[in-house]
Amino acid sequence: MEIVTDYLRQLINRQVDEHGLVVWYDAEKHYKDAVAQFQLEDVQIFKYESTKDQPDSFFRLRYAIEPFLNGTEPPRIIVYVMADQAATHHALIEIEVAGVVLYPGHRLLTCNTRLSVIARAALKDVISGDALENIVKSAEAGKYTLHDLDEYGAQGVGVGRETLTLIFAGKADEEIALLFITSDRYDQALKDKDAVLQLQSLLVENYGLPLDNSADPAALRAAFVRYLLRTDLLLNIAGAPPAQLAAAPVPVENRQQDACLSLANTWRQRMDLRPSYIEWAATVEEQLRIASMPFRADEIEQVATFLAVERVLQREIAAALVQEPSENAVRIAEQKQAASFWSQVEDVQPLWALIASAGRLLLEAHRVDHTLRNSSFDAAGIVSAYTSGDEPLCNLDAIHRQMELGYHKFTFYPGDEMHDLLGRLVSRAREQYMRVGSALAARFVTAYQQGGFDLPDVLRQTQIFDRKVKPHLDSHKVAYVWVDALRFEMARDLIKGLRDDFEIALEPAVAAVPTITVFGMAALLPNAERLRAVVAKDVLTPQIDDTRLKDRGDRLKYFRSIYPNLVDAKALRLGTQAEKSRLRRIFVTLTWY
Repeated sequence: MEIVTDYLRQLINRQVDEHGLVVWYDAEKHYKDAVAQFQLEDVQIFKYESTKDQPDSFFRLRYAIEPFLNGTEPPRIIVYVMADQAATHHALIEIEVAGVVLYPGHRLLTCNTRLSVIARAALKDVISGDALENIVKSAEAGKYTLHDLDEYGAQGVGVGRETLTLIFAGKADEEIALLFITSDRYDQALKDKDAVLQLQSLLVENYGLPLDNSADPAALRAAFVRYLLRTDLLLNIAGAPPAQLAAAPVPVENRQQDACLSLANTWRQRMDLRPSYIEWAATVEEQLRIASMPFRADEIEQVATFLAVERVLQREIAAALVQEPSENAVRIAEQKQAASFWSQVEDVQPLWALIASAGRLLLEAHRVDHTLRNSSFDAAGIVSAYTSGDEPLCNLDAIHRQMELGYHKFTFYPGDEMHDLLGRLVSRAREQYMRVGSALAARFVTAYQQGGFDLPDVLRQTQIFDRKVKPHLDSHKVAYVWVDALRFEMARDLIKGLRDDFEIALEPAVAAVPTITVFGMAALLPNAERLRAVVAKDVLTPQIDDTRLKDRGDRLKYFRSIYPNLVDAKALRLGTQAEKSRLRRIFVTLTWY
């Protein structure tokens, strides 16, 4: 919608209809672009637009118009002159007297093309009261263009927000605040159109910013961001604020508090605005000396404002876990690891992960210890408790592995308070893991011995091929994957990512002894129930029937002697689709570590 331009077009068209010939002076060039787009029926438009680089001539203009004045029909002509009438020295006097003259300030309203006059007439039915008067005054002062006034007409404005509506293209209040605090691209327009105080009024009304009548956009931005982040911190602290911030002003009205929280959170979560938030948060954090303020973990759990507060929370949680592990402390660490703003943009995520896994290991060690102390498991019961249920005992090993992985990925700096604290936490978790893990192993070995080293209902490693693989060979293509040192809890983790695509069955097996790689791998071969150990050249070697299996080559050779179609994936390079289709069965043999 171009309400002002349309009004102007209609005004000019009426003058053409009534007078035939219109001479229009526009020394300030307000309407240059609009005239270029005028499409009036049967109207010829002639322009005089002299510039320093390309001067024009009134002789040229009169010569171009002359043929239209000598016709038998009344002319329909607009002569648009981008110059002051007095500066033409009456060069167009003959044309003027034959028609009508329009110019800014004409005594007749219908001939007065002053921009403020056009704006008032065009917008009076769209905008009223003080809003319209403010627009007219700004247009009179030369602060608005015809395009600006069209924007007002298209959007409609409220009292006191006219210029902001124009500068920020009709955006909602929160978006205006975001655009302002994250960029200085609007500063010049705010100064040129005297709209800084309008913007400050919006910030005062919506967010409770203390009024200081700053006319400098940069100063207003710095003051508002400091106020906004400080408010976000204070409103998210549980309990009394630190003494250093006790006297800091915060919004009184609930709507202003909600607006501050919403604006700060939106700023953090917007990927396109995140860099500006991080930069400003660091600046304000230093100005307020946040790192020197005392905070307790229960006070700042919900705070996401400053990185320094996040690091305080990490120290508090780690220290609490060293003293007395609790589910609540571990829960906070796990939640922060997964969803904290600063975990996404800073190096705090690995630290949260290590705190969480160490704390979880301490809790799990306590649970397993309690289970062992309050149960009368036999060997089969321990196997069942370790491998099945919602909280199997194998979780102890899984959590320990996760902690160690995180520990080895983390860089420690001796002498750093946080890193020294984290080292103590990891050491305590390791001690508890070794104590409880050893107790679990000793308990199982004792029970296993008491049961005659027999677990009749548990699969043995030497039975895996004959019972779990062989029955499928006549009807399916089979991939048989051998992985050295894959503990039960690791297999349990592995299949979590496969459940959506496959039918999964996980079953423990009793390992062949001695539990070293060469025997463990041999126990996965066909006929492995006949596996035995022999001594050859003072080396203990596995053997099935008369075949000794010293290494991987021996195992593959033995496998192929029974199943010639075996394809070793370690050396497999499939060619054409036809070659692939000729493969009847696939046994994949992999060795890790």
